[in-house]
Amino acid sequence: MFALAMNPQMLSMHINRKPGELMEVDWAGQTTQITDADTGETIEAYLFVSVLPYSGYAYAEAFLSMEQRHIWISMATAGNTLRLCMKV
Repeated sequence: MFALAMNPQMLSMHINRKPGELMEVDWAGQTTQITDADTGETIEAYLFVSVLPYSGYAYAEAFLSMEQRHIWISMATAGNTLRLCMKV
């Protein structure tokens, strides 16, 4: 309803992007829980998400903290994983 009230003409804007040119990354808003398969212990985890906006391919990975080193590791993994998906 809010969107209709703000944009009654249903206007939109297309943003031109080249395939594989841009990867959007962020931490998901809420934490999630993972379960240790050996002990059954539930652990709080932070979800890192990246998306290639042109194709809509997404990659997500859970981490135990939001330390900067995790961002670089996940971005490299996401980039390689998404690049492989694009070749299929």
